[in-house]
Amino acid sequence: MSIAIKFLSLLFIFLIFSSYTPNYKNQGDSIFFPITEIQIEGHVVIKPKKLTRELNYLIGKSIFFIDEYNINLSVKKFDFIKNFKIKKIYPNTLRIVIIEIEPVAIYYDKKKNYYLTEAGQSIKYLDLEKYNKLPTVIGKKKNFKIFYQNLKKTNLKMSQISSYQHFDIGRWDIVLEDKRVIKLPAINYIQSVDNFLLIKNKNNFEK
Repeated sequence: MSIAIKFLSLLFIFLIFSSYTPNYKNQGDSIFFPITEIQIEGHVVIKPKKLTRELNYLIGKSIFFIDEYNINLSVKKFDFIKNFKIKKIYPNTLRIVIIEIEPVAIYYDKKKNYYLTEAGQSIKYLDLEKYNKLPTVIGKKKNFKIFYQNLKKTNLKMSQISSYQHFDIGRWDIVLEDKRVIKLPAINYIQSVDNFLLIKNKNNFEK
């Protein structure tokens, strides 16, 4: 191997390792494939400009050495982000594909509104047209996760539900969009939902 080739090989290795340091946020800009653009995809609720500003410290860093831990810390500051993927578009574009949380209800607690997820997680309420027709949850939300997941196993159309009302004795009422109320017992309530679905379309049901 010629001296020139050895020199270029050593220079190449030096450039790679000189662009890396564990303290990612404090490292200097890299001259080896520096990131010049950050793209955000998959957003509906999240405003991409805000997320881009949060990740702006990545600009100038080498695309080969991405600290996913710090990116994760930045991304998780946004309530509506459930997960994300990082795609490297060579030579210098970083693409963040986000997966947003889908709320299933609006929860009223101490005169404040929150979005409620299927997993029972409360997230910050925003006045969003996309979710302004979600059903409301009134009362304690403690057992909502189990209750909601059990309801999904039935043939009840979740889109027809106007609100869920929980009572301290441990039972739920379901209010439909047509104002009909399904009063459920504290136990075996799935059977009650199934019974309702069997008879609701019969001619004499309204009587």
